[in-house]
Amino acid sequence: MARRASPGKARCCVLKRILSAALFIPLVVFAIFETASGGVIFLALLLACAFLTGSEYFDLLDEHISRASRIFGIASIVGAVSLCFILGASLKGMTLFLTQSEFSAHAELPEVVGMIEQFSAIISLRLFAIIILFLVLCLMVFFLIQIRRSSFEGAFRDIAVSFFAVPYIGFGFGSLAILHALPGKGSWLVLLAFVIVWVTDSFAYFIGRIIGRHPLGLAASPKKTIEGTLAGLLFAVAAAAGLKLIFPEAYQGWAWMSWPQFLILAFVLSVVDQIGDLAESVLKRSLGTKDSGALVPGHGGLLDVFDAQLLVSPLMLGLVILLAGL
Repeated sequence: MARRASPGKARCCVLKRILSAALFIPLVVFAIFETASGGVIFLALLLACAFLTGSEYFDLLDEHISRASRIFGIASIVGAVSLCFILGASLKGMTLFLTQSEFSAHAELPEVVGMIEQFSAIISLRLFAIIILFLVLCLMVFFLIQIRRSSFEGAFRDIAVSFFAVPYIGFGFGSLAILHALPGKGSWLVLLAFVIVWVTDSFAYFIGRIIGRHPLGLAASPKKTIEGTLAGLLFAVAAAAGLKLIFPEAYQGWAWMSWPQFLILAFVLSVVDQIGDLAESVLKRSLGTKDSGALVPGHGGLLDVFDAQLLVSPLMLGLVILLAGL
C-alpha cells in the first residue's frame, strides 16, 4: 500500500479541505440561485474560475508551449464560457417567446406542435454550428501562431495541448452556463451537477482514508481505494435521492426525472466524476507535478478542484437535453 502522511499533517490537510469547502460552497450556491442580476453573477464566477483554471493549466505547460499560445489559449477559454452564456441566454429567450406568444394558446394543435419542433430543430443546428465555428477558428489561430515560427520543433505538441484546453476547460465551464439557462429547472440541474461532484469526491476521499484497505491499483492515483470509490458512488446516488425528496417540484416534470432514470443518471455522473479525477492525475503525472497550483488550501489548485466537474457538467448537459427532448 502507498505510504500515508503523518497523522498531524493529515489532520491539517483535512481541516484545510473543510474550511475551503465551507467558504466556497455557499458562494457557489448563492451564485446559482441569485436572480437579480439575470445570471451575471453566476457568469462572473464561471469566468473567474475559467480564467484561473486556464492559467494553472498553461502554467503546468510553461516549458512546452509558446507565450502566444498561452495568451490565446486563456482568451479562448474565457471566450468559450462567454459564448456559452450568450447561447444559454438565447435559448432562454426563445423559450419565453414560445411559451408566452400566441403559439402557446394553440400548443396542442398538431400543426403548431410541428412548427415548434421544426423551429427548435433549426435553432439547435444553428447553435451547434456556432460552437463548431468557434472551435475551428480557435484551431486556425493556434496553427497561425506556429506558422510564424522559425523552428518547428514541438509545434505539433504546442497546437495539441493548447487547443485541448478550449473544449476541456472552456466548454467544461461553459456547459454550466448553458445548463443554468435551461427553462424552469436550470439552477436546480446545476446544483445537482455540483452536489454529485462534491459528494463523490468528499466521501471517496474521507472513506478511503478511514477504512480504505484495498488499492485500486492505478499508478495514476495509488492512494485511491476500492472502498473509497464505492463510497463515492453510493453517497452520490444517496445525495441525488435526497435532493429529489427535499425538492420534489424541482426534480420532476421531465421524462428522465422518474426515480429509476434519475438515480441511474446520478450513478453515471458519479462514475464520470471519478474518471475525471483520474484523468487529471494522468495529466499532472505526465508533467511530473502533484498539484496544479496552491490557490485552494487542502485541495491544490482550481484545476484540482474542478477536474471532475469539467467532465461531469458537459456530459450532464448532453444527457439532459437528449433525454428531455429539448
